[in-house]
Amino acid sequence: MSALKDLGQWREETDAHLARLDLVTEQHGEDLRAKRGADNKTLTAIRETQTEHGQKLDAIQVTLDNLAGGLRKVDRASESLQADMGMVKGRLGKVEDKLDKIDVRLDTMDDRFDKMDDRFDKMDDRFDKMDVRLDKMGEKLDLLLSR
Repeated sequence: MSALKDLGQWREETDAHLARLDLVTEQHGEDLRAKRGADNKTLTAIRETQTEHGQKLDAIQVTLDNLAGGLRKVDRASESLQADMGMVKGRLGKVEDKLDKIDVRLDTMDDRFDKMDDRFDKMDDRFDKMDVRLDKMGEKLDLLLSR
């Protein structure tokens, strides 16, 4: 009878442990979704910045066309334009670097999700085996108790 009690207690402890694992898994999933949301917001901000820079480049080109009236004005405007384009290229380079880092982070997150899925699959297999063992033990106990 104490073996049956021990088995019942063990099963309760196992169920409680599984419930805690489910909670931790859910919290971890929420954290990862929040991080992914933050990364998406960052990507949106970067894309907006790129659009602004594209508009600035268009404005610079219009300015260059308007300055065709005189050689001195064209020289001064050209120097200004080159400086602005250097800044824009530098910023775009930084944006591209950030996008590359975000891509790496997203790939890392995907890898982590894959590993988590593999772990959950292994855990499910183990729990299935444990259920089969418990069922067999229950049948044996029923046989013993019926004698």
